Amino acid sequence: MKSIVKKQAAYETFEFEPVQAKFIGYVGQGNASNTWNSIIEFLGARELKMT
Repeated sequence: MKSIVKKQAAYETFEFEPVQAKFIGYVGQGNASNTWNSIIEFLGARELKMT
């Protein structure tokens, strides 16, 4: 999987192909300067697997 790093000064939108998912996972990176949160990863799953 390729990682993309870029600085963004405004809101950014993302489009995804439609999928059926029961759970959505979101990983973000906050900061100490403001309330912005950078998206690191989005995951969709049909079932929750505990590891």
